[in-house]
Amino acid sequence: VVDEALLELAPNESWDLLEAMHGRRSYDVETFSAMLEVVGRRHFGLKARPSGGGGGASATRELFDTLLAWQPRVALDEDGEAVVEFALGDALSRFRIVAIASGESDRFGTGHARVQTTQDLMVLPGVAPVAREGDRIRPEFTVRNAGDAPLEVEATLRVEGLEGAGPGFESFALVLAPGAAQTVAWDVEVPAGRSTLVWEAAAQAATGEGDRVRVAQRITPAVPERIVAAELVQIDAVETPLATVAAPADALAGRGGIDVRLRASLAQGTAGLERYLREYPYGCLEQKTSVAIGLRDRARWDAVMAELPGHLDEDGLARFWPTDRLRGSDVLTAHVVAIADEAGWPIPEATRARMLDGLEALVAGRIARPGWRAAADEPLRRLAALAALARAGRVRPEQLASLPGNVELWPTSALLDALTIALRLAATPETAALRRRAEQALATRLTVGGTTVGFSTDATDDLDGLLATPETNLQKLLLLAHGQPRFDPLLPRLMKGALARQREGRWQTTIANAWGRLALERHAERFEKQPVTGTTSLSLGGARESVDWQDGQPGALARLPFGEGAAALRAEHRGSGRPWAEVQAVAAIPLRAPLFAGYAIERSWTPVVQKRPGVYSRGDVVRVRLEVDAQSDFSWVVVDDPIPAGATILGSGLGRDSALLRTGEDAGGAMGSGGAFGWGGPQRAFSERTELAYREFFGFLPKGRVAIEYTLRLNQDGRFQLPPTRVEAMYAPESFGELPHDPVEIAP
Repeated sequence: VVDEALLELAPNESWDLLEAMHGRRSYDVETFSAMLEVVGRRHFGLKARPSGGGGGASATRELFDTLLAWQPRVALDEDGEAVVEFALGDALSRFRIVAIASGESDRFGTGHARVQTTQDLMVLPGVAPVAREGDRIRPEFTVRNAGDAPLEVEATLRVEGLEGAGPGFESFALVLAPGAAQTVAWDVEVPAGRSTLVWEAAAQAATGEGDRVRVAQRITPAVPERIVAAELVQIDAVETPLATVAAPADALAGRGGIDVRLRASLAQGTAGLERYLREYPYGCLEQKTSVAIGLRDRARWDAVMAELPGHLDEDGLARFWPTDRLRGSDVLTAHVVAIADEAGWPIPEATRARMLDGLEALVAGRIARPGWRAAADEPLRRLAALAALARAGRVRPEQLASLPGNVELWPTSALLDALTIALRLAATPETAALRRRAEQALATRLTVGGTTVGFSTDATDDLDGLLATPETNLQKLLLLAHGQPRFDPLLPRLMKGALARQREGRWQTTIANAWGRLALERHAERFEKQPVTGTTSLSLGGARESVDWQDGQPGALARLPFGEGAAALRAEHRGSGRPWAEVQAVAAIPLRAPLFAGYAIERSWTPVVQKRPGVYSRGDVVRVRLEVDAQSDFSWVVVDDPIPAGATILGSGLGRDSALLRTGEDAGGAMGSGGAFGWGGPQRAFSERTELAYREFFGFLPKGRVAIEYTLRLNQDGRFQLPPTRVEAMYAPESFGELPHDPVEIAP
């Protein structure tokens, strides 16, 4: 049972079994005329204008709960009948009830009926689903008289989340003729510190008819809080100074503070990591799997695995997005297989078999996936595929003969893959030789400094096209080193070296945080067996907090606000064990000027349809142009551009979306057609249109300048805050660019 408003946007063709089984074949006729070349090209006046009233503009539609009932299996009685009960909900709309029947191999069909709900007096909401703090918005509600008699109506509004934020809202007195409707609106400034506003509009007629509707609106910050500093300290029985803290000079007042998270082990000391992953805005297959593992959220993992078959191409290799314009990536496939095995979480057997078959075909040379570095990375990708296959027991020793012989020149990630293969295969002269050479090469690259260990080849080990970074190399060595005589004694130093690479309480990429979480857990299982009991005391200036430990878990801690100046944060533990304290200074700091570190950005708006020259008004359509100047080649780059709350990005493909208004958009580079990353030019992989941003993902973005355009319809008047436009190399996030924006004014 589905709301037909949804079918207006995108029809469901899957339930029409009869049409699918007996598809019609039409005649195709192609015609061509050279007349224009004979008589010359002419201007045909009004024929060149967009069709439809208002220049092709379409109405914005708000949808409520669209799927009211879904029962995949309905049992019939002896007469072949069944009774199905469902609730219609509160939407005033027309609903379609569809029954799909199939029996054995030759009996199938579809039947449907319609039900419409209505009442004499209706209130229809026109509230954007999301807004930002500081926006000045004008939510509208349409009051409609669907009866046969005129009505005198009073319209009122109440908003949960605005109590105490300003004066009450005035009521409107309306006189509605039969069949007439009138719009009422209230001016509201979205307050800070709210996550949701609940709008409740009511209309009451003098004759007794009435209606009331509630709509929830999500509120997001225009200036998000960021971790500006973080420390990880182990607390002793004597008072330990954790940090000296003060609010940043340009931070917004009343936002942010000092967060202290106490953990019994390093594996639990992941507040910064978890915050980063929970707030991570992008969602390709790698990022979804990394977030699930980094948060140790099995429900998320199972949800991603349910979607995984849709990511596989015809060869069984995984795409980053189901609708990725690029072919499946052997690098991504090997990564998903490897990290699932390391985490001990399953991939559905049929899907895993397809992925392993695809990797075997690549290793055997039956399929090819050229990388964005052309042939240079082919042996490295084949080695990563073999390492993933070795985890499944699908590598034979004779396959190692095809590997290049100069092991000492391999990047560190390749050495770790070789060591993985050697440790997983049965002991043979070939595997023993590979293990010995890989261990020797790794050992010569380790640099011991004080109590930490790192690699001397970090400068050349950052291979974003292979999803390999110095951080992940160290974490993978941590996981491989347990029980290995050559590296086991270095485990404490390796762990400290890995933690020293954290910034703001986490590593810099989603992959590094996923592998790092697994390394922390393995380390804690072995080295942090003494339970933490007793009491931990914290003090900041004149404020003190005392936390009791129960079953190795501390009590909840509230955020400590910034004081007037700098103050020392101190801690003391009385009891067994040595707990870890993760201290984070969190602040909301507006970006005042462009910040370019590898990417420069220019942004412009050009009217496509505009009511009044020089003024942006509700209903106008604009073309947004972004020009990105990249200083270096990188794979997997995202361009994230904010839009005003309530606006709609055209091009979704839904019904009533205008294709004419998008004519002339700059494509922003080639639509990737080669290997997993492509090369030679910009390779667009995926476009994402959200309620608050347009995002363009590039499989490869070379050094140089690229332009991106999209078309935007302005659906709401007011004054709207915009976060900065950001360009980021997702696997080298230190290369980024941010461009701040002034608020956007949209007239009624």
